[in-house]
Amino acid sequence: MSKETSFNIVQNVVFALQYAQKKKVWVVIVCPDETIARECRQILAGAVPEGTICSGRTAILPGGGRVSLTPVDSDVFVPEEDVFHTLFVGWSVDQKRDKDMSKWYKDTAGVLRVCPL
Repeated sequence: MSKETSFNIVQNVVFALQYAQKKKVWVVIVCPDETIARECRQILAGAVPEGTICSGRTAILPGGGRVSLTPVDSDVFVPEEDVFHTLFVGWSVDQKRDKDMSKWYKDTAGVLRVCPL
């Protein structure tokens, strides 16, 4: 992975973290594959504030807000009664929105960004 790609991923993960904490909302970072998801997980682990509870794919932030990470082919895991926002990270410009992306679009309260590599 190039330095530029890694830097873009860092910026977007930090954005998701700050947005979730400030607005006290649930942000799900959806990645095109497990490689990008793993990179995001490592960045998130180093960026969460003290007092964050981490379990599996979700970080519950002190004072409110959550950030989850998932590859796009995962099922939507957010309970129906919960509202979440989506940030698509690591998508190349030529990738088409496929059926896996569509399920995340369908259930989200709003897409914050679609971030290319």
